[in-house]
Amino acid sequence: MTVEEALRKDSEIKAGIDENDNILDKYIKQHREEVGKHKFESKIQASQEDPKEIDDFIQEKREEVNQIKESETSQEKLTFDHLEAQELPENQDSTDDIILGETKESSSKKGLIIGSLIALLIAVFAFGYVLNNLNSPTTNEKEATVTKEKDTKANDEDIKAFEDMYTSYFVDKELTKPKNSEFERLSELEVALNKLKGTPAYTEAKEKYDSLKKAIDAIKVVNEQFTEPVIVDGEKVSGTIKESANFDALSATMLNTGKATLDNLLQSAVSEGRQQLTDKVEKEKVASSSQEAPALQPSNNEENSAPTAPAAPATNNATVINNAGSMYGITNYDPASLQRHLSRVPYNNDIIADVNNPGWVFNEGILERIVAVAQERGHISGNNYILERVNIINGNGYYNMFKPDGTYLFSINAKTGYFVGNAPGRADDLDY
Repeated sequence: MTVEEALRKDSEIKAGIDENDNILDKYIKQHREEVGKHKFESKIQASQEDPKEIDDFIQEKREEVNQIKESETSQEKLTFDHLEAQELPENQDSTDDIILGETKESSSKKGLIIGSLIALLIAVFAFGYVLNNLNSPTTNEKEATVTKEKDTKANDEDIKAFEDMYTSYFVDKELTKPKNSEFERLSELEVALNKLKGTPAYTEAKEKYDSLKKAIDAIKVVNEQFTEPVIVDGEKVSGTIKESANFDALSATMLNTGKATLDNLLQSAVSEGRQQLTDKVEKEKVASSSQEAPALQPSNNEENSAPTAPAAPATNNATVINNAGSMYGITNYDPASLQRHLSRVPYNNDIIADVNNPGWVFNEGILERIVAVAQERGHISGNNYILERVNIINGNGYYNMFKPDGTYLFSINAKTGYFVGNAPGRADDLDY
C-alpha cells in the first residue's frame, strides 16, 4: 500500500466509512458539509428569489467537477509515478495490480456519479426557474389589466351617451310621454345599449330600453287603427277609424306598457275606436231598414203638425237599439267630434254591445223631462241633440247627451232621471 492509499484509508475511517458502503455513500460521508449546504429545497427557494443565482450555482458546480477531475487525475499520476520508480520485491504477487485496477475503476465510477448528481441538480433548479416564471405576471397579463382599466373609463362615457339618448325620446322631464318623432330612431338607442354589455350598468339600461320599446309598439299598433295618429307625444287626440280597424286583435298584454298614464290613454283610444265601429254598424243597419220599409204618407191633419219627442219604451222587454241616436235626437253626426273624454261615467264597450239589456230602457217621462231642461237652458233647440249609451251600473243604464256639434252636456241615469255635467256649481258626485 502506498502512502497516498494509506492517507485515503485513514480519511475514510475518520469519515465513518465501512466495507459495506458503496461509492455514493462514501462520497456523501466525505462531503457532508457540501451536501448539506446545497440541499434541493434551499436552492429552489434561492432560485425563485433570484434566477441569476441558478446560473452562478451551475457555474460553481462545473468548476468543482473540473477541480475534482483534475485532483483525481493528479492523484492517479502521483500513484503511478511512485509505482514506476519503486522496485517490487520478488515475492510480490499481483494483488497490487488488482488494487490499482480497482482504484482506477473506482475513480471512473466516482466521476460518473458526481456528474449525474450535478445534472440532476441542474434539472431541478431549471424546473424551479420555469415554475417561478409561470407564476409571475406576464407582459400580456399586465397589458390586459391596463386595457381593462381603460375599458372601464370608456364605459362611463357610453353610459352617459345612452342616458342622454334615452332622455331625448320623451317630451317631458318625468319620461312618461314618448315622442312620436323619435319612434323610427329606436335602433340607434339599441346600438348605444349594446355598448354597455358586460358592464354593471347594462341590466338597468336594458330595462329602460325594453320599457320604451313596449310603449312605442303599443302606441304604433293603436294609431294604425285610425286614419291619423290619436296618441301623439303622450296626449290623446280625436281620430277616425280605418275601414280595416280591428280592435279585437289588440290584447290586454299588448296595451299594458307599465306606464299608467300612457296605458289609460291607450285604453281610452281603443274605447273610442270600438264605439265608432259600433256606431258605424248601427248606421248601416238603420240605412238598410229605411230602404226596405215603405215611407208612410202623412195625412192632411198630420202634415202641418210639429214633430214631438218619441215616447220611451213602456216595458223593460223593449229592445234597445245600440245607437241611442237612432231612437232619440239626431243620427247624422260625426262620432269623432264627440267630447267623450269629458264623460262623467266611464265608457264600457262590452256592456254597450249588450244591446238587449233592459238597463238601457228609459223609465217613463225621464228623457222628455231632461230634454226640456236642456231646451230651457239654451243648450239645444227642439230635438237637435245627440244621445249615446255609456255604461250600465247597478242595473241603471247611463247615457251621454251632446250638442249637435259634439259638445258634452250631461251624463243621464235612464232609470232615476239623475243627470250631471261638468258645469261649475253642479253636483260633484254621481248617484252610484
